[in-house]
Amino acid sequence: HNGLVNISGAKMSKSLGNSIFASELLDAARPIAVRYYLGSAHYRSVLDYHEGVLEEAESALDRIESFVDRATRRIKETRFAALAAGTIFESLPLDFISAMDDDLSIPTALAVLHESVRAGNTAIDENDLETVSRALAEVQAMLSTLGLNPADASWSSVDGAKAHGALDSIIQGLISDRKVARENKDFARADAIRDQLHQAGIILEDAPESTNWSLNG
Repeated sequence: HNGLVNISGAKMSKSLGNSIFASELLDAARPIAVRYYLGSAHYRSVLDYHEGVLEEAESALDRIESFVDRATRRIKETRFAALAAGTIFESLPLDFISAMDDDLSIPTALAVLHESVRAGNTAIDENDLETVSRALAEVQAMLSTLGLNPADASWSSVDGAKAHGALDSIIQGLISDRKVARENKDFARADAIRDQLHQAGIILEDAPESTNWSLNG
């Protein structure tokens, strides 16, 4: 709709330059990123808008999505996968519930969400799969509660799917080139491909049978 978001003061006025149309926000970022941004301040307070806030929201979501992808792959086909499939309420951390009960303190709830992401990423690095599965369950439950689950059909878009598919095709080609280089013991070429992807914000994770990629959060 054509609602306005206050930028810097109590009075919303387009002529004063301290407001922005919601449609302008939606043109500037993914709808899910706009929702994340709108929840970054308590609903009773003024929501500050400035250059870069939507990019910050996108980066925060990228970190969350990257963890979900990594964790899902890591526990797939292990006995810990079932631990990540609990009901939403069973999986919600108590601190998250307290934040939501405290006059819908979504900024505090988002802080709890990111703490679970950090703990989950650390557990992946330490190969602590039980903690990984628990963190994944918590993160997915919190995302669903906040209406921020990227896997929800309401956030799907044909353009987004096409863009991801195109990106995956390019990256898979580079992964194949890197594999060939490693098989030919051309490690300089293999490292150059890895570094090229890293500079573009793409992280490679080598598994025994495959190489997976994710966005660097």
